[in-house]
Amino acid sequence: MFELKYRWFKFKRKLYNFINKLLPFELNKKLRCQERIYKRVRKGKPISKRLLHAAWGEILQKKDLVDGKYYAGRCRNAECAQWSAKENCFWYMRLKFSEIFPESIRHPEDDDGFDLFRPIKEVIPNERWVVKRSEE
Repeated sequence: MFELKYRWFKFKRKLYNFINKLLPFELNKKLRCQERIYKRVRKGKPISKRLLHAAWGEILQKKDLVDGKYYAGRCRNAECAQWSAKENCFWYMRLKFSEIFPESIRHPEDDDGFDLFRPIKEVIPNERWVVKRSEE
């Protein structure tokens, strides 16, 4: 039994080393920083600007965002989003199965393990990016 556990341990170690050699150092570093951010958010601890920069590159912090302004940035489904300080999230127009509808997305400082919008700079939106939602 001990021999089987030892062989399994050696296999996992080899696999781990192989994957780390395949990944570029910068990507590996970013993944580790993102995991540290997830852990800090779960524990309710603050996130430093240095850690955010290491995980996602140069992004605007929440304190620098202006309510109602549009920002160019990156996420899975959007290139431009509108910041809502009242709701503490970004809004963008989502295209899904030929339907277009507004959807909210969080800032990296409010990371909850799902997709995030990483704002880079303020922009003037074109017609396609303008968020059309009914206020309740």
